[in-house]
Order: sequence, then structure tokens, then C-alpha cells
Amino acid sequence: MDLNQRTKDILFSLVHNYINTGGPVASRTVVKKTNLKLSPATVRNVLADLDDMGYLTQPHASAGRVPTDMGYRFYVNHLMDHIGHSKEDVDQVARHYVTLKRRREVDALFQETSQILSMVSHYVGLVLAPKLSNIIYNHMEFIRLSNHEILLILISQSGLVHSRLISTDMNMSQDDLNELTSYANEELCGLTLEGVRERIVRKMAADMQLYQNLLRKIFLADESSSEFFGTNGQIYMEGASNIVDLPEFSDLKRVKKILQAFERKSILVQLLDRSMDSEGVVVYIGSENPMRILEDCSLVTANYKYKDKVVGTLGIIGPKRMDYSKVISVVHCTSQLLSQFISGQS
Repeated sequence: MDLNQRTKDILFSLVHNYINTGGPVASRTVVKKTNLKLSPATVRNVLADLDDMGYLTQPHASAGRVPTDMGYRFYVNHLMDHIGHSKEDVDQVARHYVTLKRRREVDALFQETSQILSMVSHYVGLVLAPKLSNIIYNHMEFIRLSNHEILLILISQSGLVHSRLISTDMNMSQDDLNELTSYANEELCGLTLEGVRERIVRKMAADMQLYQNLLRKIFLADESSSEFFGTNGQIYMEGASNIVDLPEFSDLKRVKKILQAFERKSILVQLLDRSMDSEGVVVYIGSENPMRILEDCSLVTANYKYKDKVVGTLGIIGPKRMDYSKVISVVHCTSQLLSQFISGQS
């Protein structure tokens, strides 16, 4: 059923007031907060209709009303149609990014981005790093750490540095690894992981027999057992403790359930991975979350890009009673700044 403008104004005002106060909203409050020249009795009738339609619910008979997931969805859709990104939010995120200008280590960059999201929103910040299998590499280097440990350093096309420790049963000298580095940079750079694999299978020279086992272990292992590459991007999270301080989660059972979800990183990877095919900012509210364990929360996400290609997702998890206007603005501008940063435009 379509809502008339008066009903929309009343619903928007009630949800907005509930987000700001956290308490059930009575008809008299709605009258005071809107410019509509209506009596409390008229507003009460409208609220009763919205209750029947599923937009609102009443905790008990003498209380005001609170929004349902459907009511929040109406509110967010209205915001998305009219939102202008706050200059204050943009400036606040941009100030934090100034300190990241020289950071090219992947772990540091994405961890600090999740910290920025959490710090500015006061909720939980998430960043899903690019899948290593999708990244094009411009430089590789093998460094001997001990008899059976090698540090592999990869520099991506965007200039980001990836490093992983490789265990091997081969005792190789640094001279051997320097030769391997030269070979790898000549034959394998400028390719994605899939391209690297195809090249190794097709072009591995007979006189490189010494290095076959190591290269195959790194690049040709099953996705599940590969020591460096995986099908899923790594998740970076900051601010889980912020959830504990919110009045919505004073119930220990509810907060325990949410914190358990945060511990299961695969759940968060799946949540953010779902947004990879979406354009712009995406908002999942309560029961819209694909994971029931997070049905008491809302998730706001946006993709970030290397030039014109989507490579990862970031977002904020908070209560359904979150400041959607601020969070949407923060997620949007952070995704834009991270995209510019890794594309070399910052």
C-alpha cells in the first residue's frame, strides 16, 4: 500500500526521533517535531495504521511506538534519495587519511582504514582486502630468513606491498633466491595468480628444476592449502568493543551472539563479499542481513576500486538504531578516498 505524503512525513519523523533518543515515540512528540498542523489524536490514528501495516510496533499498550525493520527501510530509502554527504564527515575521514599517505604495506593500510571507520562512526569498522588471486603483480622478491624459511614480497600494480612467510624443506642460499627472483620477475610479473599458474605450467624450463618445488608450492597449490594465495580476501576489523557500550545490547545473550559472529571471520567475509557486485552504498537492516546471527544489527557497505575495477569492500556494522545519515556518508567518502589512494591519485 502506497503511503500519502502526510503519512510519510509522520513515519520519517518518528523513526528519526527514535534514532536520536532510543525511546518509544508518542504521538505528541511527533506533533512537536513536525510542521504538520495535526492534533495528537489524528497522529495517533496514523501511527495505528502504520502499526497495522508493519512499519511500527508498540512495546506495550501505554507506550509510544518504535520502528520495525520495515520502518527503518522506509527511512533509509528516503535518506538515500535525498542525502548529501556531510562536509564534516568527509573532512574528518580525510584528515585521518593524510597520515596514511606513505603507507604501502597492505596489512597496515587496511587495518588503519578499519580503525578510521570505527573511530569516526563509533561502531565496528570492516575492510575486506582484495583477493590476492585477482591482483596483478609488478615485482617479486625472495629473501632467505633461515634454512627453511623464505620471505616472499610481492608489489602489486597499485604499489601496495604484500609479504608472506613461506616454509620449505629446501635449503636455498640467498644467491639461489636472487636467481629465482630474477627468473620470477622476468617470467611472472604483470600477471594475476591465474596467469602465473598458467605460465609456470607452460614455461617452466628444465634448467629451473631446482626451483620447481618451491614455485609449485607457492603458486600451484590447491586454494585451500596454498601458503600465500586464497580465494577469500582477508578481513580487517576494528571497534568490536563499541557494541558492548550500546544500550541496545545490554542483554548479555544478545551481545554474546554478536561478538561470536565477529570472531568467525568467514561470516564477515561472506557479508562483505555479497556487496562486491553492487554499486554505491548498500544498507542491510536487521532481518535483511543474510546471516541470522546479525539480525539485531545493520550493515552499511561500499566497494573500493583500483582505477575502474572493484577490488574490495568496506563497511560499518552497528545497531539498527544507528545514525544512518552519518554512517552512509562516512562509508561513501572512505571508499572514495581508499580508491584514490590505491590508484595513486591521493
